[in-house]
Amino acid sequence: MDLPRLRSFLSGWLLIAVLIALAFGRSAAGTARDGLTIDEPYHYTAGLSYQRFGDYRLNPEHPPLAKRWVAWLAPSRVVMPPLRVVHEKRDERRFVQTVAYLDNPPAETQANIRRAMYLLNLALLAALGLVVWRVAGVWWSAGLLAWLAVEPTVGAHLPLLMTDLPVALALGLTAACAAWLASSWRWPAWCAFAIAAGLALGAKHSALGGLVGVGAALLALALWTRGVAWRGRLQRVAAVCAAAVLSLGLLWAQYGFQYHASPDDGDPFNRPFADKIDDLASPTQRAVLTFADRVHLLPRPYVWGLADTLRAGVEGRGQRTHKLFGHKYKGAPPWFFWPGELLAKIPLPLLAGALLGLLALWRAPLTSNQRRLLVTMGALGLAYWLSLLSSRGTYAGVRHALPLFLPLATLGGALAWRASVALRHRQALKPLAFAPAALALVMTVREPRLYEYFNELAGGSANAWRNFSDEGVDLGQRFPEIEAYANAHLPPGTPIYNAYMYMPELIRARRLNLHRYVESVDDTNVAGHYAGWFVIPLDTQIPAPEYDYDPKKFLAHMTLVDRIGTLGVWRGEVDEPRLRAMGLFPMLIEEIYEKPRPDWRLVAQRCGEIVARMPFHVGCAVEEGNALARLGDVAGARKAWAQARATMPADDPTVVQLLALERASANGKLPTHWRPVRDPWLE
Repeated sequence: MDLPRLRSFLSGWLLIAVLIALAFGRSAAGTARDGLTIDEPYHYTAGLSYQRFGDYRLNPEHPPLAKRWVAWLAPSRVVMPPLRVVHEKRDERRFVQTVAYLDNPPAETQANIRRAMYLLNLALLAALGLVVWRVAGVWWSAGLLAWLAVEPTVGAHLPLLMTDLPVALALGLTAACAAWLASSWRWPAWCAFAIAAGLALGAKHSALGGLVGVGAALLALALWTRGVAWRGRLQRVAAVCAAAVLSLGLLWAQYGFQYHASPDDGDPFNRPFADKIDDLASPTQRAVLTFADRVHLLPRPYVWGLADTLRAGVEGRGQRTHKLFGHKYKGAPPWFFWPGELLAKIPLPLLAGALLGLLALWRAPLTSNQRRLLVTMGALGLAYWLSLLSSRGTYAGVRHALPLFLPLATLGGALAWRASVALRHRQALKPLAFAPAALALVMTVREPRLYEYFNELAGGSANAWRNFSDEGVDLGQRFPEIEAYANAHLPPGTPIYNAYMYMPELIRARRLNLHRYVESVDDTNVAGHYAGWFVIPLDTQIPAPEYDYDPKKFLAHMTLVDRIGTLGVWRGEVDEPRLRAMGLFPMLIEEIYEKPRPDWRLVAQRCGEIVARMPFHVGCAVEEGNALARLGDVAGARKAWAQARATMPADDPTVVQLLALERASANGKLPTHWRPVRDPWLE
């Protein structure tokens, strides 16, 4: 290698290293106040059980990649007790949080997670940058990395043991490797593509949608290559198929090439496998998953998790309202919901950079490899967006749309490359290629909580809670700040009513004096009178006519004392029977699903009390019907089920199940082999 090329090579490596360091520093500063999300203990404990016991019963909702990585790097002193049988997700959550927060110090749990996830996500980011450099040039790669390095939502997810960013980066890497493979059709690119696809499969079930798009684009590139005989084209198609088989083998490897959940050939999931498949409303989906399981195409925990993903993410687990820019959409979310989430969460300079990058491609002197990169990344974005269109589960907000950031970042890279071409004779001006990223960094550098970032179109981070109500607003990271506030401003031992996330094991571990509104199914505070200090989300101040909620009445005798992110600290008193009703429902779930002999009369009575106060409470109406049916009161059960479906969209899968059971019991008798209706809120 001659001196100029060596100098250029080293400069490229240095530039990528600087951008990776920028991503790390930006993330570390913007997440320093955060505690663990509500889902991280789940993934952490599950990963420990995978790594140490070879048992995949916990948290099969997500494949093993990130969980096993963190467990592999966890110190040997981390305690992982023997596994036990768990019943339903709530019981499983209690077990995993006990391990993460009580059996191990919470601070150490978080430190282990952050260290491992920074390594994983930054390694994926660096690999993406190197492959894009190989395909489209160093300036394109640098522009893409700069876009991702300063993007707040990406930075917020870098240290999290969540599956959203790993699947986004793995899918982006797969698309880049597909472009590389289409440009050379040599074994290094083939291996890279297969490995990247295998990592994406092992990161999250939703990778399937993006992989279909990338695979289709790669097959099209293989078939439509000029100057290549049909035999050569078919060989390339065969190579793509072989890579798909290898990626599937890598998925199996992440499960230890084990079909069943447990080494003893058992499947002790929190819900039986057959029941999990039957929960799906679509006969086609049930048939496909049953076939995949019967022929052992996929590990059984993966199929169980795929069924859960389809049930919760696609069918929507009873979600019927989708809030976007302050407007509530009923039934299925509108087609523009996910683009709207991107429009609200991504800094305006980065959005402008992606748009300018698209415009800069007009009559640009693109190489064939750069065109291939645009094709594969575009296919990823289109396919993933189409897969989201069928989803009712908008509860997670932008984190479920993170793979869509990669095509946008690619356009940001196109702008940087185009600027470098235009300024090739003016070296001193080349840093202008990073102007959108630099401006975005300046505008967001003082954001204390990257996870809660929203841009100016959404009202900014301070006011976005008025316009959005999904998990992009908050996911339970505020407990350290609640603790710090209580220690600094309240007398020792002051009780606080907690209307934030339900994480009792963490509350016990940190000795927080946070109380639930209801502590037992035998609670008698029917009037719902509570007095003292409260931690309540700020969106409590927003009227909700559809739920007959008026904040002026609810907050009439309460004073907002302080603010912690999207939470308010209030003091005063309130008389609200629905607070008691909402707090009572989790106690009933424990009674129904965790006790060997539930008191069905008590369940029916308490559910009736809740539904009387909250007619829109679908979960409780379903459970009331189930309890009355068990007691032989078919007429009462049918009335309760009718109440449940009256508040849901007509095409909701749960409504279909309720209608079928109501028709089957029209004669006043239950079908011989009737099954309780699945409460959609359990997923």
